[in-house]
Amino acid sequence: MKSSSKRLSGLRFYFPILTIGMLLFTPFAPSLGFAQELGTLKAVYEQILKSFDQNLAEARKSGAKFQEVDVLNSAGIAARYLNQYQKAVALHQQALAIARAIQDRGRESEVLRNLATDYAKLGDDYGINFYQQQLALMRQQGDRTSQGIVLQNLGIAYLSTQNFPKAVETYQLYLPIVRDLKDLQQEEAALSLLAGAYRGAGEKQKILPVLERRLAIARELKNPTLERSALFDLATTYRYDYKEQQAIDLYQQVLQLSQTPADTAYRGIVLQELATLYAELNNPAKVIELLEQTLAIAVQTNNLFQQSMTLEALSRTHSLLGDYPKAIDLQKQSLSRYQAFNQQSQQPASLSEAQGLSHLGAILFRAGKLTESETALLAAIKSHDLSRQQASSNQNLLALTRDDLNLGLRSGLGDVYQTLQQTLVAQNKFTAALEAAEASRARAFVDLLASRLGTAAKAQASVPPNLQQMQQIAQRQKATLVQYSVIYDDIRYSRFRLGKKPPREARLLIWVIQPQGQVAFRQVDLKGTQPGEKSLEAIVAEARDAIGARGRGFSFKQNTDAVARALASLESGSKTNRPLQQLHQLLIQPIASLLPTDPKAHVIFIPQESLFLVPFPALQDPEGTYLVEKHTILTAPSIQVLDLTRQQRQRNQGTAKGILVVGNPTMPSIAPRVGEPAEQLPALPGSEQEAKEIATLLKTEPILGSQATEAAIVQRMPQSRIIHLATHGLLDNFGGFQSSLALAPVGKEDGLLTVRDILSLKLNAELVVLSACDTGRGRISGDGVIGLSRSFIAAGASSI
Repeated sequence: MKSSSKRLSGLRFYFPILTIGMLLFTPFAPSLGFAQELGTLKAVYEQILKSFDQNLAEARKSGAKFQEVDVLNSAGIAARYLNQYQKAVALHQQALAIARAIQDRGRESEVLRNLATDYAKLGDDYGINFYQQQLALMRQQGDRTSQGIVLQNLGIAYLSTQNFPKAVETYQLYLPIVRDLKDLQQEEAALSLLAGAYRGAGEKQKILPVLERRLAIARELKNPTLERSALFDLATTYRYDYKEQQAIDLYQQVLQLSQTPADTAYRGIVLQELATLYAELNNPAKVIELLEQTLAIAVQTNNLFQQSMTLEALSRTHSLLGDYPKAIDLQKQSLSRYQAFNQQSQQPASLSEAQGLSHLGAILFRAGKLTESETALLAAIKSHDLSRQQASSNQNLLALTRDDLNLGLRSGLGDVYQTLQQTLVAQNKFTAALEAAEASRARAFVDLLASRLGTAAKAQASVPPNLQQMQQIAQRQKATLVQYSVIYDDIRYSRFRLGKKPPREARLLIWVIQPQGQVAFRQVDLKGTQPGEKSLEAIVAEARDAIGARGRGFSFKQNTDAVARALASLESGSKTNRPLQQLHQLLIQPIASLLPTDPKAHVIFIPQESLFLVPFPALQDPEGTYLVEKHTILTAPSIQVLDLTRQQRQRNQGTAKGILVVGNPTMPSIAPRVGEPAEQLPALPGSEQEAKEIATLLKTEPILGSQATEAAIVQRMPQSRIIHLATHGLLDNFGGFQSSLALAPVGKEDGLLTVRDILSLKLNAELVVLSACDTGRGRISGDGVIGLSRSFIAAGASSI
């Protein structure tokens, strides 16, 4: 799935980020106990189960079936929180049957969601399989209304897993049911969800008609709340399509519909959106004017959280204008409101407070107050860790995998650690900066690997390694470790930026740890002196093109001429591959004297950001010599991951005996774009020949064509010591979890082995070879590349 950075930024409120944000920032109802201590919450649920029999008997005695549903539903939630998942399923199944019998559609939908969450805890991602089974059952029974309820929730589940094409397909089935029921409010809600699915799938041209229909329904219903919601979504759509004036006009219409005293808080939200839009238009005076209006409303309504956000936006604006004393004062005011909000909500910390401390640290760094900046940034990390632990403890209440939750929670730390590294380097604390760099990356991956290895590894991995431990890892690996940090000229995760120009790579920090323990540090200036000079990311993209490393994504046609030219250039020994030489100059030349002279000695690169896409072996020195001719090259997302995969390799040795070789499966069919007919992926006869020769080498039989079904391959994977998969790879660089390998479809199986499918496996492979396009790619995050390679390592393979 191809997606522009502009569209991605516009999707921050979608699933599962919305779910995480709700957990961390919303003042929940006291009955659910989110703001209470975790011990109290546990006691509440234990009491619900203890009094369950009595409460159920009373509900049945009253004859009020809806009360019976409520008792069963609450007990199911309690059982799930206490990790009694099978009991939760049984209770919610009873509740669902009664809700359907009495045709209480609201309770039916609520219980259905709870059942899906129960099944998610048992390994069914977001309960998708459960929803599909329910849909088949309701179709058999001819219950159109319940079909609609299931489809609505199934669509949300697909949105949660970022499977946007499936979400679109689901809502397209849901809409006719809603229209048959002549329920305009439900149709409006369905259209809202469909627009979100289209946006996620990159189908921008299909969003506007959907939103315009939403608006027409809202006006037909004479419902100003729905009307302004539709206008707001239309404005946001225009905004992210670079149609700023249309967006401004629509936001103004929303303000006109928000004139009553009850609408005051909502006016503040709209004004802040307008301020963000004017920031993109580089109009700081208008930004400040709108934010001051927003702040006045937040004070009037005594909304501490809104005050915090608005003060932070004002601080950010003054910081970008270079008025650091004013920015520092405003950010400290914002931070005090965040802390007051936490006290009011009885929370020990929040991600918002962590973000406030992070922004304060960034402003202090720019103002040259290095010691104060370091203190604020370390406090931000501590606050973030507290809020993450709090959210993780409540993970039982969410239809999220722990890895999803961990990834989402850790994603906000990138700016904190980037600024901390700059602050430490500016104070010549190069070792501390290396430790901060290591602590900033692949933490969710480390947690995932450690959880698979057992309690001892989990305890060891809970704290990032210090310098001495990193030196020991280099010694055990008998390798030279090269860790890169890409430093940007501005923080990246902020809603307020004057102008549309995104932050650009400014510096490269490089640490080299040699097997004997010596540590060296180098810096590279990435800001070119010539206007319009290419960014590091652009040079990486050119280098990949130069060697024909072109992914197919979800399309099926490659630029074969370009690939042929690249291959011809490589075969001719051309010395003029400029992008590869440029990357060598930036990444290798500054540390060349620190690398081993023995070509067999291992060099392990720890990349970051766009550097994950660098073809390190193909980099060329000025004489045209490839880096792989000088060194034996490996890569890893972090130094700690290296150590955990070493432990995984030791654990796997001798566990599995089989060898699995797959080539050219009968290809599945997928739609090139949402709404288009499915096309069968082209066959790969070269991959079939490859598999046959590899199988001969390894003295086994390959699995080819129609025999290479998903079920057959998945069944053999856990028993295989070596796994070789030669097929099509499909890239999802939005969320990463829908990246997949093509296998033969059969029955209800679609033939796509996704990242989520792989993560659910327990592998013992010493080596997995992914001979397919895009298997090393995916969504690039602070945790590394979220894609196929990560999933196989996380599932237990020790090398890819």
